[in-house]
Amino acid sequence: MGRAIDQEKQIDFLSQRVLLLEKKVELLELKLEDKASKPVKKSKPKKSKPTREANLYKLKKKDQLNLLLELGLGERAMFELKYEKDRVNKILELEKKSKK
Repeated sequence: MGRAIDQEKQIDFLSQRVLLLEKKVELLELKLEDKASKPVKKSKPKKSKPTREANLYKLKKKDQLNLLLELGLGERAMFELKYEKDRVNKILELEKKSKK
């Protein structure tokens, strides 16, 4: 008779355990459905901070020339820099020298 009671207790325990597991499965299925129904947000790529070089290219020629004068470049040497690329490179070079 003692065995019969132990077996009944085990059966009750196991049936309660099964019910709990079934409830957990239902909750997980609901969570999955909620996630599936929500639209996925497309993240925008973050814009990188413009570099110093990019900012110099945005300057007008007159502003670039004024910057070269401020950095100590002579007028003759400044006007030999015909292309924007040359002016920007010279500005970066002079800024590096002045930081040292």
